[in-house]
Amino acid sequence: MANGVGASTLRLGLIINALSLGVADLFVSELYGELSSKYVRENIVICPASLRMGLILLYIGAEGEAAAELKNTLYLHGDTKTQILEDHKKQISITNADITMQISQKLYVDHKFKIDPHYISTGWKYLSGPAVEPAHFENPESAAKHICNQIERHMLNKFKETVASSEISSHTKIFLASAFYFSGKWQKPFMKLGTRKFYNVMTGLHMSVTMYGKTDEVLHGDLPELNAKGVEIPYKNSNISMLIILPEENDNNLRHMEQVLRTVDFRTLNNNFRRGNVHIEMPRFRIEYEMDFNEVLKAIGLSSLFSNPDLSSLSRQMGLRLSNTKQKGVIEVNTNNDNGRSTIDDNPYNPPKKFIVDRQFIFIVKDPYMVYFVGHVIRPQ
Repeated sequence: MANGVGASTLRLGLIINALSLGVADLFVSELYGELSSKYVRENIVICPASLRMGLILLYIGAEGEAAAELKNTLYLHGDTKTQILEDHKKQISITNADITMQISQKLYVDHKFKIDPHYISTGWKYLSGPAVEPAHFENPESAAKHICNQIERHMLNKFKETVASSEISSHTKIFLASAFYFSGKWQKPFMKLGTRKFYNVMTGLHMSVTMYGKTDEVLHGDLPELNAKGVEIPYKNSNISMLIILPEENDNNLRHMEQVLRTVDFRTLNNNFRRGNVHIEMPRFRIEYEMDFNEVLKAIGLSSLFSNPDLSSLSRQMGLRLSNTKQKGVIEVNTNNDNGRSTIDDNPYNPPKKFIVDRQFIFIVKDPYMVYFVGHVIRPQ
């Protein structure tokens, strides 16, 4: 990819309607809050951007109660469906020397349902491709293989077996499949520290990890409402950054943080941060995660999609409903991206703030306009 094109693509968040920033967007907060409360002892990561776009594809085909639920739960802004599609139409994919971010989503619909021609043309107009694909769910193995092949090719074959045949049956009507992969280089690289340190997995349980460190001028600050502090580490040649939220020493604070965050727009967490020198130490980690979101979506207000929704703008035939919502993805945080000189030398006359990631933490990959990934690390792997 040429440098000009790469720089333009990396700033794709800037195309999103800036008006939406004037209204709180709690879809990510509510989605993550519901999920994290169920998985308190394992590493998790989700891609709200991909799931949201997949649900918008359903919204375009929905009417009545189902459409109202989707618009409210997704915090969609716009008077018409076409305006909402216009705001969300760009595919979120970046592949260059510094960042690889692939995000994909698609609706697979039982082939016995004829898709409305207007819905098909709308998909091509705004998404430059089909919004839905027919699937022969009566043959679960074949259907699963078809979905896997499409997703894994788009994900650069970073992982396999996105969908299992056991997740499909002859009763499946709509399968919403989404996937993601992310890895990037930091704007200023970390370096490997000489000694291993203890990482607090939970009260009474520690593990020895290799830490990576640097001193950098970054945004940082306290988050007193969460009983935590945060630092925002920028990625190279982009407006994308990783916000790390570190609770106070008690590991129970992570649970508290995640419940409080249900009512906070993640994009505003750094509003009171200031720029300054910070000495950061953290472990590297890789998370491969998959999740069926059916129960989570019902819990945050989308129950009608799974019962008897009005999807008459998707197909005129009765009986169409959402059966499965599956997401799988990988995030890789490699802290020693370059083999440059040490960047951790400190000025004794102006010592930096210390930010030592030696316990459970939340991470958010974002730009000023969109949250791409969010998760927590219990045990670095």
